[in-house]
Amino acid sequence: MNGWRSVAYVESPLQLLSAVEAHAHGVLGSNTDIVVRDANRQYESTVRYVERMGLPQGIRLFGARDTRWLPGHTSAQGRFTHVLGDPLSGQQQSLLLRRNSVGNLVIIDDGVSTLSVLEDLAANRPLVRPTSASSPARLALGRAMTHVIRRRAFAGKVTFFTSLPLSESVLHAAGTLDISVITHAFPWLSANILEDAHFPPQVIVGSAFAADRYITTDAYVQWIRQIASCGDAVYLPHRRQRPDVLAHISEIPSVSVARDLPLAEIALRGLGPEHHVHSLPSTSLLTLHRRFSQRGVQVTMYDIPDTWWCPSTPADLRTQLIRPVELLRIAS
Repeated sequence: MNGWRSVAYVESPLQLLSAVEAHAHGVLGSNTDIVVRDANRQYESTVRYVERMGLPQGIRLFGARDTRWLPGHTSAQGRFTHVLGDPLSGQQQSLLLRRNSVGNLVIIDDGVSTLSVLEDLAANRPLVRPTSASSPARLALGRAMTHVIRRRAFAGKVTFFTSLPLSESVLHAAGTLDISVITHAFPWLSANILEDAHFPPQVIVGSAFAADRYITTDAYVQWIRQIASCGDAVYLPHRRQRPDVLAHISEIPSVSVARDLPLAEIALRGLGPEHHVHSLPSTSLLTLHRRFSQRGVQVTMYDIPDTWWCPSTPADLRTQLIRPVELLRIAS
């Protein structure tokens, strides 16, 4: 794709870092606009961090609109590679489907849900989130998105760029669709890491499960309290952490709450054998697994007991949410 240009639409810090890695890897061509949607504090911390590292030549960062730290992006015109940070996003689907012609597509990581996207595409299912009921209009949008991506895939125009361990079912789905798969372990980040933050021995990676009300707050806080009983711990809040949940965690005496850190893939890369990382099923531990194993970091990913789930969390969603546990076993 030498000389080509790409536009990446990203909605999370992981998508942002994945877009940078894809550009550095040469997947996106020589010029890439990365458009950040709905920036929050962790987003800003991550952007500031990668800017301090020195972005690869050819990358420009924009906001979906003007902010105090990113200029707004003008809608791209003409021919370019379309980089999908979240194929399930209604906004990203609308952006893609409004284009007169679609050329190359690159799908980057948005957590384990991206793997389900490949399986849904192979089964010709509409691309909609499993976490909420979909209206007829939303289902129609999801079906149209599936049709467009499948058509481009069978033309050899879709690439999946991922740091996640891949199950046989995902590899089969990609092969069925003729999607090119490129795996990576964040080589650009590894080559350009800045000074590392210093953490106590126990490191707890925050989860959105309680924030999204998939599990009860009481169970979540008790899990953190039990880990902290082993010694001083630091808690890295999830970017969607609810203030009321964070207030409960802040009251635990031996737990310090980290503030304004970039995403875990960046913040935790300097850990060593003196550290023990604790997490509920998490994409972060999957993407960090290779580096942790090389550095001797002890990792525990906890399954979710049946008593933790909120009654409103359906069984099929529970299965999807704990999928990282299975993938970590594959990676190990």
